[in-house]
Amino acid sequence: MNQLKRIISLVLVALLVIACVGCNGNTPGGSNPAGSTEHRPHFESEDDVEQVKFEDKDHIFDYKTEKWDGPSGYIIVVPAGNTEAKNSAKYLQKYFKEAFNVSVSITTDTAAAKEKEILIGKTNREESDKDIAEADMNVAIKGTKLVFDGGHDTTVDSAVKKFTRVTTNAGEAATFKLSTDFMSSLDTKYEGQYAGYKYVWGEEFEGTGIETSWFQLIAKMAGSDRAEVSKEKNVVDVIDGRLKLHALSYFNNNREGTEYRIPCSPVTHETMNFKYGYAEIRARVPYKWGCFPSWWTQSTPGVCGYRTKDIMFEVDIFEIFNAWEKTPNLIQWYEAGFNYGGKYPDCWKLKELGVTPKTGEHQSIADCWVGHNDQLYKWKEDPNLSNEYHTYGYEWTPTEINMTIDGKVHATFDISQPRDSYDEEMMPGTNSPVYFHDPQGFIFNNHIFLDGVSLASKSVAQYPKSLPSEYYIDWIRLYQKDDNGSKIYFDDQRNYIG
Repeated sequence: MNQLKRIISLVLVALLVIACVGCNGNTPGGSNPAGSTEHRPHFESEDDVEQVKFEDKDHIFDYKTEKWDGPSGYIIVVPAGNTEAKNSAKYLQKYFKEAFNVSVSITTDTAAAKEKEILIGKTNREESDKDIAEADMNVAIKGTKLVFDGGHDTTVDSAVKKFTRVTTNAGEAATFKLSTDFMSSLDTKYEGQYAGYKYVWGEEFEGTGIETSWFQLIAKMAGSDRAEVSKEKNVVDVIDGRLKLHALSYFNNNREGTEYRIPCSPVTHETMNFKYGYAEIRARVPYKWGCFPSWWTQSTPGVCGYRTKDIMFEVDIFEIFNAWEKTPNLIQWYEAGFNYGGKYPDCWKLKELGVTPKTGEHQSIADCWVGHNDQLYKWKEDPNLSNEYHTYGYEWTPTEINMTIDGKVHATFDISQPRDSYDEEMMPGTNSPVYFHDPQGFIFNNHIFLDGVSLASKSVAQYPKSLPSEYYIDWIRLYQKDDNGSKIYFDDQRNYIG
């Protein structure tokens, strides 16, 4: 018996040494391996551990791996004058160089045809499918040529990026034929409710890593000593065809007191802003106690002819304040001490309310919380909701703002009139305050409720099994009309429109 005890003691010591090495080895600074969402806190009771295990397989698609004698010796061919197809070609070119150290050149279909070609989009080559439906994509080997077909530049680009995700060996190619939910026109979607809207911008999140030409990572929501706001890939990344935002229970050796890690916000303010339109995302949103995912917009300084940086308008398309409630808001923010066009010295509005924000900070004084006027959306309590994908929409016109779920309007704001009792500068020829018409940029958050971190609600500290909180965005698409003053602003136009 004593011999058995000694053996057990030695085994326990060995396991302890291995555990210590694992803690101090390959993850400097306490960071988790890139892409990992498996970090769990150690709880005294098994009842606190998340019981529902869910593996998101929404991104999985069927494909075949076929023999192909490329990419060495091949050339990429795109339709002449098609900038989007050329961008897709550059992505594929970079992939071949990084994965196989093979340099592949790009040309247009005005060049003479060659035997070894990679065709992207509707080229003039006979192998390209000119009649494929816009929502469809097809990657195939036709003779000696590798062909990427799609009915729209967006589906062509998705096909290229899906190919790079599943093709891993030189001399092989993944081939597949898929139908998607992409539509370039909303004339037939939702029974004509959004007739006249045409696709103008979007991101399908099919690549690898954050597409910095559209999204930058900024700490739009505050952290604390307990909650670290981070750009690390284990909390914010594009992988498997999704923008993935994770809020984690987390320990950082180099940051005393850290218990949580939450992602920086992907934002478009420095790359794309828009005025009016209909935007949609398809997303799996975490509806859990203590979790605070959101999709929102803010007006952007320098992209408006009416306003300065001293006043800002915010639209919260949705914020999850409790596990089953989705709340949209309109909020007007003023900077401390600003002089509104010289009409209100020292900002009498703030003085009247007894508000004294710190210099440089903004103060909300015209909150329009939808929860106060019965437009809050409450899901049926369903423990599987956090594992479901739904379509969330935001329509913004010169006169109203609508929020939708799966195409159905659940909240409407009249912006043709002021929303408070204060005299405001109006849009010329209207009674609508100018700030309702500021160009906006998109923002995503996957925050948490915690003392000192965000608005008062049920703290995630009370509900540790809510973590990890996983917010996955499949795509974002923006549609606009030609007849209501809609505009879209890209970063290379900032100096022109500021």
